[in-house]
Amino acid sequence: MNLFRYSAASKNRFNFLIFDDFDLGLDREGKIALCDTLEILGQNMLIIIISQDDFYFERFQNTITAIKENHIVNYKVNVMA
Repeated sequence: MNLFRYSAASKNRFNFLIFDDFDLGLDREGKIALCDTLEILGQNMLIIIISQDDFYFERFQNTITAIKENHIVNYKVNVMA
C-alpha cells in the first residue's frame, strides 16, 4: 500500500487505521474474529470503521451515526467514558 509505505518512511507516524466497508465478504463468525483483532489493535491506536452494518454497534462503545434524509445529514455521537 502506498499510504503505508509513505507513513512508515516519513518522520511523522500516523497512529490510526481507517476501514471503509471492508467486511463485505465476511460472515458473522468472520466479523467476530475481526472485531477481536481490532479491539487488540485499538489498545495502541485509533481504529475507525465506516460501515453500513449494524453489527458493529453492538461490539464497540464509541460510535458516530450519520443519517441522511432529504439531502440533510444528521450525526449522532455516542462516546462512553
